[in-house]
Amino acid sequence: MIVTENVLFDTSRAKLMKTYVQGAIIRSVFSLCMWLFALFSFWVDEIQISNFIGISCSVLFLVLIGPPTLFILKRITRKSTFANFRLFINMMDVMGYTAVIFSLGGFEATYLTPIYAALITYWGVMGPPRVPFIVAGFCAFAFGSMVALDGLGIIPSLKIDPHFNPSLVVKYIRVSVVIGLLFIVAYISSFTASKLKQGRNQLRKRNKKLEEKTIQLENALNEIKTLRGIVPICSHCKKIRDDRGYWNILESYIQKHSDASFSHGMCPECSDELYGNEDWFIEMNKNEDTK
Repeated sequence: MIVTENVLFDTSRAKLMKTYVQGAIIRSVFSLCMWLFALFSFWVDEIQISNFIGISCSVLFLVLIGPPTLFILKRITRKSTFANFRLFINMMDVMGYTAVIFSLGGFEATYLTPIYAALITYWGVMGPPRVPFIVAGFCAFAFGSMVALDGLGIIPSLKIDPHFNPSLVVKYIRVSVVIGLLFIVAYISSFTASKLKQGRNQLRKRNKKLEEKTIQLENALNEIKTLRGIVPICSHCKKIRDDRGYWNILESYIQKHSDASFSHGMCPECSDELYGNEDWFIEMNKNEDTK
């Protein structure tokens, strides 16, 4: 039973692949827009050649991870493997955008950390409630590690402003604030995702009930037989002509075209005309009416 539930069927894979392709397109377009801004900044001498090369390599990485990951996702047959590989893709996204932030000065480019918030929000709303916190953890680790390695001189510094040199306390406070805000965004994204999921489930239940009622109504309408239009009837014997031109007795025609049935009796006028006031017939007619 567990193995069956873990199988990724074609319909589910198609929906997940559609979501991933949309995310890959958004990532590529956004990355190219950042590269164009970097190109303009380099053209007006706002950034150096080292900064522009770093951004170009980062954007190239973000764009090129799409085709191979798409190739792998199409061949995954288990839900758990698909979900884990998507988290790996999230981690690569975080690495790519962290490289962009590093290329624009590292800690100096703290103003670009809303990129992390956008990643958390997008992937959080599209995935399970735990995904936003996982992505937020990736972002916090990547940004904190970059600032620490830059501060220790382990990685080269790509500052935009050579005079930008905040103290260790300022760096610690800003990094802490950024990490705290990232997890706040993760909580909001997770809460929103859970509410959206509840709304979708309720909507599915209502649609299912509506479909059931619609089927019941269609079945009831199919069982109802009604006489419509002009019915040709003989003015003398009261037989009715059907669609094929045959004349049918009134009772048989109505029984065939409706759910009505007949019990025979005799009205007082006909009784008087045929039998007069004979007591035996009047009593028989009363008994027939009571049946």
